[in-house]
Amino acid sequence: MSKSEKRYEMIPEGDLFRIRALIDMPEYGVKIGDVGGIIEVEQNLAQFGNGWICSTSKVIQSAVVVDAYIRSGSTVSGRSHVVMGVVSGSKILGNTKIEADIQIHESIIQNCTLFGDGEIRESKLSNCTFNSNVQFFNCNIHAELSLFSRGGGTLSLRHTEINIEEGNIIHSVDMERVQLRTKTFKVEHRLFMQDVHVQYRDKIWIVRVGVNLRTEIQGERNNPIQLKGEELTIDDSIIKGGMVLSGNFEIRSSILMGMHQINMNKAYIQDTKIIDCVTIKQTLPRVQVIVGKAFEGDMTIDYDQQ
Repeated sequence: MSKSEKRYEMIPEGDLFRIRALIDMPEYGVKIGDVGGIIEVEQNLAQFGNGWICSTSKVIQSAVVVDAYIRSGSTVSGRSHVVMGVVSGSKILGNTKIEADIQIHESIIQNCTLFGDGEIRESKLSNCTFNSNVQFFNCNIHAELSLFSRGGGTLSLRHTEINIEEGNIIHSVDMERVQLRTKTFKVEHRLFMQDVHVQYRDKIWIVRVGVNLRTEIQGERNNPIQLKGEELTIDDSIIKGGMVLSGNFEIRSSILMGMHQINMNKAYIQDTKIIDCVTIKQTLPRVQVIVGKAFEGDMTIDYDQQ
């Protein structure tokens, strides 16, 4: 490629190079002769692309920037590949792939794949895959496998700390002020969580296949919902209020509202409405089933036989 075909030239600066514009780039406020950031080799910033690195940022090692804007002291390194978007005050590390018009601010992204449009702020992500619209704010996410919203929808995480193994969410999901530590976590279709603490080590399923996806879990900031235990399944349910759930059980097609505490072992509630102040405790070694019933008002159900 001749100099007349290039977008920038390389000026030696120590062992690295600083870029200098050979053409105007009005989308970045750059004019011919303006200096930009630091690169290690020409392959770090594609000459055929529309990307730019500002003077306080750098792209080094085997990282590649194509059509993205790297600014405000950002670093892109490792084998990262940033095709589109804006990276501001952030570090893109490892083998990260960013292939959509996403805005990343004050974050650390390592070994992630981001296909979705959206915005990430004040977050730390590692070993994650996001395939749809994303909105992160003040998040700390670590996962060996995490697949969010493939093929469309909206993913929004705010004030959220997530530590996931084997996580899988498909289609839209909203989480706010949520702490999630889990193994084998699966959600399909619409999900809304607010002020929720979920802690599972094996199998939690919130599944709804079809239309009218109404799954909604909403707690109070001073008294958040907590989901604890193993083998929990929730299907087409609305859960609101300061509820604590623990044990091995299923909840299907249910509405649970108010201040509840439900502790179960090898039991499930199906097609059940539970409203107001209800305490259900069940420690029997055999399976207990509550099907097609509606509880309203103050109620306590206590099984503690051994």
